[in-house]
Order: sequence, then structure tokens, then C-alpha cells
Amino acid sequence: MSEVDIELLNCFIDESSDLLIKWESICFELEEAPTEDNWNNLFRVAHNLKGTSRSVGLDAIGAFVHRVEDGITLAKQGKIFVNKEFIQALLKAQSILQTWTQDVKKDPSVVFDPTPFQPYEAILVTGGTGTTEVTAIQATEVKVVEAVVKEAPVPQATAPTVAQPKDKKVKANGAASQSTMDETIRVSARKLDQFIQMVGELSIQQNVLSHQNASSPATGDAAQQSHYQLRKITRDLYEKALSLRMQPVQPIFQRLERTVRDIASSIGKEVKVEVTGGEVELDKTVCEKIIEPLTHMVRNSVDHGLEPSDMRTAAGKPTAGTVSIRAIQESSSVSLIIQDDGRGLDEEKILKKAMERGLVKDSKSLSQSEIFALIFLPGFSTAEKVTDVSGRGVGMDVVMRAIDALKGQVNIGSEKGKGTKFSIKLPTSLSLIDALIVKLSDLDYAVPLDSIEEVIDVVEEAVSSTVEGGEAKRMISLRNRVVPLLRLDSYLKTQRSKGTATSCNKALIVRLGKNSVALQVDEIGEQQQIVVRQLDEKIGNVQGFSGGTILGSGDPGLIVDVEGIARKYFLMFHSKEEAA
Repeated sequence: MSEVDIELLNCFIDESSDLLIKWESICFELEEAPTEDNWNNLFRVAHNLKGTSRSVGLDAIGAFVHRVEDGITLAKQGKIFVNKEFIQALLKAQSILQTWTQDVKKDPSVVFDPTPFQPYEAILVTGGTGTTEVTAIQATEVKVVEAVVKEAPVPQATAPTVAQPKDKKVKANGAASQSTMDETIRVSARKLDQFIQMVGELSIQQNVLSHQNASSPATGDAAQQSHYQLRKITRDLYEKALSLRMQPVQPIFQRLERTVRDIASSIGKEVKVEVTGGEVELDKTVCEKIIEPLTHMVRNSVDHGLEPSDMRTAAGKPTAGTVSIRAIQESSSVSLIIQDDGRGLDEEKILKKAMERGLVKDSKSLSQSEIFALIFLPGFSTAEKVTDVSGRGVGMDVVMRAIDALKGQVNIGSEKGKGTKFSIKLPTSLSLIDALIVKLSDLDYAVPLDSIEEVIDVVEEAVSSTVEGGEAKRMISLRNRVVPLLRLDSYLKTQRSKGTATSCNKALIVRLGKNSVALQVDEIGEQQQIVVRQLDEKIGNVQGFSGGTILGSGDPGLIVDVEGIARKYFLMFHSKEEAA
């Protein structure tokens, strides 16, 4: 690669990443509906990418895209045969370019290598082979496109620029409609992080002021009103700052759709993909960290979940299986749903495998949700043989660890013969949360408010003891159901100061699916909006904690991962390996 200014290169990478996302999306549309508009849109994307790459001195990229552009021109003019093989060639070109952009971000000296595309070169000139068409398109049947594509002038010696907002006509279901594009601007992630950190400090100071005001209230209505306004403005400002990091999940869903198609093709299954909710937004960090676990899940849906076509036909199902990928916006969280209409989870098979591998010591008392949760244990797999896609017992435990790290929850719903549904609930942001302050001994801890179902008084008369699997368990009756009762200070290994009374007369009810656990604490404090700080690497793996913060008193405090504690409790109780 010839010497290119780093800032210019970064600008190109940002713009090319957007263009490549569009490239992939249009290819999917072409597979379903190879219209004149779709071909013209793909041509524009390729032409813009070629022009911008040459304008920053990346001639190798420009030459490669130019060859692909020639193939697109032949296809849109109906001069070559277009089928899924041809679309795969276009997607392969997009994949090579996308891989290079990701690699060059890490190492600007990476040289573009187009050799992986060599097996596809001939398809661009001669078209696809065979009889499996995208639709009914053949060279002899397609009307030659007479309209000349109106191309915007491409800058030849300047860096790519941010597109200005303009009215753009789009077609939906064949009808023209007006759509105004939002103005966009690219912001350095480093500068954005610094800005959010500064606003976070403001939020911390507001908490300190609130604490001081509670102990020594300011006098006068004006002072109280000013304090109220400060609190409101601080919260609004922080939320606005966080919104700058929000990104739509559509690019993630598009990658998942590509993954489903590639895997289905590699193992010979017919799969239809349904994607909705791509406009829902998540924090940039959440988006980046959720891609890998979601990829594991869609791979499993295609490989494990969906039956081969002959089995589906025998069961009275459509030949092609369906994988649904959805996002649903909730008040302070987002639910990501991956669902298939396949064979469903086999409870008996899961239990048998878990027993064989020593992952379960007592299966009699397990509920359906607890059985399904076993698939998240390390080393668990029901695959009969190891393949390139699955069967090594690696994957779903990685999914659970990643979702735990994002403070998320996973629920599984499945019916044998009808399919499986994974629902992942994630916070929209990891930086600012509402928390309940609790006291253990003489120390204050923060507990995420979204993790708490309710707070109860612990009445000793309602506590009972049982022995299951050779272990003593304390239980408490809660509205006609019995839930485990755990002392949070014992689990966190909290050391009590001498002379400190052991009260533990309050409990936090934490629900995981259909299961609940009660965590005893000494006292319940106030609710606070806290700024989450990541723990130092040296202490980041301390059991039971998910981060740190500055409390309203101005003192540092730890954030307790009560959901992680509850989840580990249920897994420990039914796992020999964990219990040992």
C-alpha cells in the first residue's frame, strides 16, 4: 500500500464501512428481488467506493472494485446469467473488502490481497452456471436497462467528506415515497469517551450535593428549586451524552443474516431469515461485545435447531426452516430475540448428556428452565459428531459469559418439534444505571435496580431449612412459593467489624426466568443514579462484583452482580463440577 495519511485513511475506512454495509444489504435484496433499482443502487455503491479509494491513493482497492463494477454492469444490463452463484460472488467481494478494512484498523501497513477472489473472477464475466436462478432472470429474458445511471462527481484529490442531508426518493413496495436522511457526523471514539467521562464526574458531584443536602438541607424555596433543576439537568445532560454512543442494531442483524445464509449453504439446509427491529439502538460498546455471542446462537439455530429438509417434510413443516432475528425496545433495556421453527430442545437428551459428563448430580428436582440452562455449562454439547460448525462443547458457555459481562439476562423457551426461542435482555447503556444502596456490616454497596424484583422483610418464622443433595438449604415462604434464602455478606466474603450486629432482616428478591432467590442484607438505603466504572484488571475477577462507582457520600463503592450470584447459585446446586 502506498503511503497514505493516517487521518485520511481513517476517514476512508469509516466511509467505506458504511458503503460495504449497504453493499451487503443490497445483495440480499437482489437475491429476493433483482430489480433495476437494486442493480443501480449496487452500482452506485461500488462506484463511490472505487472513487473514494482512488482519491486517497488506494489504487489496488480501486482496481479491484472496478472489476466487480464491470460485472455489476453486465448483470444489470441482462447480458449474463444471474443466479445465487453470482450473488455469492458479489458477497465474496464485499467480504474481502470488509476484512481488509477491519485488519487495516489494527495495522495501517496491511496490504490489500485480492487473491481469495480468484475462484470468483470468471463468474463476474460469464455469470452464474446451472439452473438455480435468483428468480426468473435469464440473459435472454431481461430487458436491457436503458436508463443511464446518474453518477455524482467523485473527488479526485480530496478526502472523503461527510454527506450533507438531502431529500432522497426511495421505493417501498413499488411506490415512491419521500424520505429525509438525518445529518450524520463521525466523532472520534476517544474524544467521545473523554466527554462522557467529564459529564460523569458532573453526575458524581450532583450525587455528593444531594447527600449533603439530605444531611444539612439548604433553606429557602429558591435553593430547593435550584437543587431540583441541577439534578434534572445533570440527568438530561448525561443521557444526551450517552445517546451519542447509541447505534442501531441493523448492521449486527445484517451480519447475522449473512452468517445464517453462509452456514445453511455449507451444510446444505434451506433457511429463510426474518429480521425486524433493526432501528433499535444500543450503546456502541454493547453492540461490539454482543456480536460474537449472537453469532454463536444463530449458528446453533441453523445447525442444531433446524431439521434437514426431508425431516421437515415428513413432519409436515415447510421445506425451508425459518430463523427469526428481532430487537424490541423496552423502557431501559433492549430485548434481542433469536427464534427458529426447528426441532426444539430435547429435555431428556440434555439431561442424559449432562449426567454422562458429570455436569449434573441430581436431575429429579430440575425444572424445565433449569434443564434448558444446562446448555450454558462449559463443555456441554448434544451434537452426535464434531463438525466445522459445532460439537466441540464450546460456544454456549461463551455466550453466557459475554452476556453476564454486559449485565444481561437470557431466557429460553422451547417446545419439542416446534422450535426454540432465546430472549436476551440487555441494558441500553453500561455507563449510567439506577441503583439501590444496601448495607452489609458497616459497608455500603450498590445493586442495579433493574435486577431487583422486590424487597422483603425477613421474618424468622417464615424461614425453614431443608437438605437436598446432601447440602443444607435455607428457604423462605413468599406468597405461596418457596425460594432459597442466601446471606449476601457470606457470598461476598464480607468481613464484619467487631461489635457489628448481625441483623440481615431485609432481603432482595432476584428473579431469573421462573426461578427466584432471596439475598439477605442488613439495611436498605436510598435509590441513586450512579456512574459505572470498570474494575481494575487486578481485581476485575473478584466474585460477585460487576464494577465500581462513587456513592452519594463521596466514598467509593462496589456494584454487586446479584443476577450473576443467583445464576451461579442455581448452577452450583445442580453441578458436581461447580459444587466441588
